[in-house]
Formats: sequence, structure tokens, C-alpha cells
Amino acid sequence: MWINCKIVSSNFLLYNKFKEFINQTPFFLLVEENMNFAEDDQVIFWDIDSININVSYFKEQIDKGSLIIVISALLSKSMISNLFEYDHAKIGTLNKNIPYPEFLEEISKIVDKL
Repeated sequence: MWINCKIVSSNFLLYNKFKEFINQTPFFLLVEENMNFAEDDQVIFWDIDSININVSYFKEQIDKGSLIIVISALLSKSMISNLFEYDHAKIGTLNKNIPYPEFLEEISKIVDKL
């Protein structure tokens, strides 16, 4: 089973770091922004520090079966979970400075919810 992943970030370095992490992770498939794909049942990595998107967009994605992984160096997990008023089981958080082994560990915990 392949898990489609999407990165929402305007930070070039962070985008490339997580792109590399996704490409190294078994069963993950990075879907580029300009390609057609089904938007349900995917993992969306959202760099909340660089792109401000209405939370309702991500709530819609959760309703379609997606997981949202919020990447931040500035906001705490509790602040991030307060943005989403429901379905905290479908929301994960990662720190921008996470190394790949910890990324794998955290992702395995989060993706088990998919």
C-alpha cells in the first residue's frame, strides 16, 4: 500500500528536507503540486510557520480521510491542536529540526491512525 504525501511549505530548505525524508520512507509517495491525484487518504505535511492557510481547508482534508502533520519550530503541540477543534487523532506534529530516525519513529506512530 502506497501512502500519498503532500508538502505545503514555502520554505525551500524545509521542503527539500521533508521531500528527502519522504523519498527515503518505505510506502510513502510524494505527490508533486502540479500532478493530478486523489486528495483523500493522504498525509499532508503543513509548514505552519511559512504558509498560513485557512484551517477549514485542512478540516475538509481530514473529513476526506487525510492526516495532517503540522511542522513548526514556533508553536507548541497544544497550540496546534487548539487550531483544530475536533479529530485530534488525525493531526500530528513534528519539529522542523527533527532528524530522519526520529522522523520515522514519529511518522510510524501517526500513520498507524490512517
